Amino acid sequence: MPVRFLRNTTKPRGAFTLVDMLITIGVLVTLVTLLGPLFINFSRTARDSRVKQELLFEASTIAKRISDTVLPSSRIVQSKSILSQPYLTGSTTVILEALAIDGDGSIIPNTYDYMVLTLDPLDTTKMLRVTDADDTSSRTDRTEVLGSHIEDLTFTYTDTDPENSYDVASTFTISTIAGQRTLTHTLQTHARLRNK
Repeated sequence: MPVRFLRNTTKPRGAFTLVDMLITIGVLVTLVTLLGPLFINFSRTARDSRVKQELLFEASTIAKRISDTVLPSSRIVQSKSILSQPYLTGSTTVILEALAIDGDGSIIPNTYDYMVLTLDPLDTTKMLRVTDADDTSSRTDRTEVLGSHIEDLTFTYTDTDPENSYDVASTFTISTIAGQRTLTHTLQTHARLRNK
C-alpha cells in the first residue's frame, strides 16, 4: 500500500491582520485611559506629601527658634527702638529682654540684650528675630529670618499687660502652593520666661 503524505491545505498566515492591529490599539487605548489618571493621582499625592513634610519641618523649625528666643529672656518689654526702627509689643510683635552673656556663657549682671520677634515690614510672609546686643555681650546685633511662608502670626500673653506676663504663646500659620493647591499648617507654641 502506497504511503500518502498529508499536505497542509491551509494558507500561510501573516503576522498581524488589520483586525488584530485594531484590537491591539483598542486594548492599549483602554489601558492608557484607565491607568493614566491613576498615575497622575499618584504623582500629585506624592508631591503633596513631600511639600507637606517640608511645611511641617519649617513650622517645627520656626517653633523651636521662637522657644529658643523666649526661654533665656527674663521679661517682655513694651517698646524698644533698634537702629531707628521702633517696635511695640502686641499681637504680631514681642520684645524680649535677656541678661547679656559673656564669651563663656556666663551672665553679665545688670546688662541686657533685646530680641524682637516680628513680621518683616517689607515682606509680611517672613518672620524676623532682631537682636540688639549690649557691647559687652557675646550676642551680636543682627536681623535673622526665622521662617518664611508665614500667613498668620499671633502672640498672646498670660496677662493683659504683656510686661507682667510669664509666658509667651505664639500661633502661626504657614502656607505654600503645591501644584494648583495651597497647603497650610498651623502650629501653636508656649514658652515660659526665665525665672518667672
